[in-house]
Amino acid sequence: MTTESLSSISLNPVGTIAAGSFVKQNATGVIVAADPNDLVIGVALTAAVAADAALAVAKMDGGRVPMLAGAAITQGAAVTSDASGRAVTATTGDSIFGHAAQAAGAADVFVDVILLYSGLLPA
Repeated sequence: MTTESLSSISLNPVGTIAAGSFVKQNATGVIVAADPNDLVIGVALTAAVAADAALAVAKMDGGRVPMLAGAAITQGAAVTSDASGRAVTATTGDSIFGHAAQAAGAADVFVDVILLYSGLLPA
């Protein structure tokens, strides 16, 4: 796994967040992005719980970051978020949050993803 060209910000977590999960902002802090059309702001670089003072979040600016896969992913596939914030292959109508820089053979393994919001996956 490689992390390159990565910029990050520090935000307050709300609840438990696994490292390598897509996250979004809510009224009180950062939570796991649990929908393929959430307004994702980045990827958690470390694990966090609500009591943690800050969470390092990789911004959606083209950086390459290790993410948890929610299922097998083909290298080069457009990825989005599953209900747990893990990277999964985007399907028609899903927001594209990045592209798999390598393949993932199964769920709950780390896969390098190049973060870049690319709009909706067309039909």
